[in-house]
Amino acid sequence: MTANERAMLLLEMLAAGTSVEDLRRVQNLPAELLSSAIGIQSRLDTFSERERTFTALLDSVREVSGTGGIDGILFAIVSPARRLLLSEVAYFLTFDAATGRASMTVSDGILTDEFMALEVDRGVGISGHIAATRKPSWTSNYLADRTYQHGEGIDSATVKEGLSALVGVPVMTAGKVLGVLLAGDRRAHGYRHQDVDLLQQLASHAAIVIRNAEAQASDLQARAELQEALAELRSKESATHRLIDFQDRLFGILLNGGSMPAVVELTSNELGAALRLLDDTGRLLASSPQAEGVHLEDKPGRSEDIVVSGHRIGRLETVGGPTNASHDLASKVLLRAAATSGLIMGSLRATAAEDQASADRLMKELLRDAGSSPARGLLSEAAPFVAGLRRVVAIGSGTVPMAELLSAVRRYAEGQPSLASEHSGHILLWLGEDQPGQLARNVHLAVSSLVNGPVEVGAAILSAPAENLREATEQALSTVRLLTALGRKGEWATAADLEPLPSVLSTLTAEQLVAFVDQAIGDLLRYDAKNNTQLVLTLTTVYDAGMNISQAAEQLFLHPNTVHQRLARIDELLGTHWKGGASYLQRRLAITVWTLQRQSLQVLPTGSERNQS
Repeated sequence: MTANERAMLLLEMLAAGTSVEDLRRVQNLPAELLSSAIGIQSRLDTFSERERTFTALLDSVREVSGTGGIDGILFAIVSPARRLLLSEVAYFLTFDAATGRASMTVSDGILTDEFMALEVDRGVGISGHIAATRKPSWTSNYLADRTYQHGEGIDSATVKEGLSALVGVPVMTAGKVLGVLLAGDRRAHGYRHQDVDLLQQLASHAAIVIRNAEAQASDLQARAELQEALAELRSKESATHRLIDFQDRLFGILLNGGSMPAVVELTSNELGAALRLLDDTGRLLASSPQAEGVHLEDKPGRSEDIVVSGHRIGRLETVGGPTNASHDLASKVLLRAAATSGLIMGSLRATAAEDQASADRLMKELLRDAGSSPARGLLSEAAPFVAGLRRVVAIGSGTVPMAELLSAVRRYAEGQPSLASEHSGHILLWLGEDQPGQLARNVHLAVSSLVNGPVEVGAAILSAPAENLREATEQALSTVRLLTALGRKGEWATAADLEPLPSVLSTLTAEQLVAFVDQAIGDLLRYDAKNNTQLVLTLTTVYDAGMNISQAAEQLFLHPNTVHQRLARIDELLGTHWKGGASYLQRRLAITVWTLQRQSLQVLPTGSERNQS
């Protein structure tokens, strides 16, 4: 074979793509010519491999670019890396700069749960080494390689997964390690620089795509935050307009004279919730229609105190359900409604205080001298108001402060023509026509429920027009004072119930009344208690029978001789002067006082009702 023929043969083999191994097996060719052919084929193989690699890399880039979400992007990096390096596994560990730990994010080809849950401390294992040095690294046998700092957890997971050869590169952007991209096999072998370069190129592109994805996510978040801020701004603007409109309507209520029910109804409609207005004692002053059927004990929702001159005089509160306004708007609506209510309530209280001061002056002048010029002048001014006032009751208490008692009486009298004033250590209430007994009972029940302590009420039976107010007042005061002197705390009576005692004994104290009873019939009381007799009852019956012994015996269901024997014993204890004169009157009065002190007022048809209530 000539030299030209041998050269043509080599060219034909190169053109046919004969591998380097097949060329080396060719014989009968000059060594120099064969070496040149092998070199040419090696370069052609390298160029072909690079073409395939870059084609695969370009496909991977296209795949990554079309993948949504970070996890999808990472898997689009890991899977091609495994294919391009012809590796059994590939995976991506995300690096946390704050903790220094790397954790498994996505993988391809991993079989064990232990390796899937892999977490690596800073500097530990090949991934920790790559993250710390920020350089690629590879090994043919990881477990035997002392280049790396081994850890029990990572080495155990590597053993269970059966990995040996590993190669990895850092995924970085702006000098920051985002993670580590690794590939590996379950057999020991080396890696070429081309493998590392390919993995590094893929990691570089992944870093760009991840950075773009993070930037896009940041932009989306910023856009969402901007839209949220804009929506909040629009909401606040709407709430502001709504609040201004509400405030204008409140101002309209004030201009039209001011009404607490109007404020409550307007506020209730604005909030879309039931609303009630209470004073500082918890008494209901006004409520919206939606609050009908809601009890005062029901737990309130939102509330706002009503404050005037630094003093809390009431509160506005929602009940029975949520409002249709935001927390901030509802608070501002309630605040403005409470301020408006405070203006109205303050004005009403100031007017009431002026009216009460005028009433005090009128009552004091009428009690001093109804015919005096000042009294006639004040009465002329108040004539339409006092024209229907005809009854007087006196209210007293040994434990309730006078200011609290006066406030309770005024609360009872609200809504009806009346005047209330403090006088001689008691509260006088001058009000319309009513039966004295019913009036005393009603006042007692109402005022007792508003104060903390027993209350005594005495009603005059005299009619009390303005010109007769002084006499009726003295009668009412005498009645309530006698109740106190008799120890009848927390009771009520009319002057008729205690006649003739109010006019006779109303100036005595409780101690003086006890001494009076003891001086008059004390010997009989002690004898009855010691001997279980009924001398006081016998004496009372004889008095009631007009000193007729036979009639008294019949009422006592006794023989007249027995009554005579008891009267003889009374003569021994009291003397015979008990039968007439001043001694008779004294003992009759003492028996009446003693009876009232020891039992309920039997003459009052409502006395038992009071005890039951």
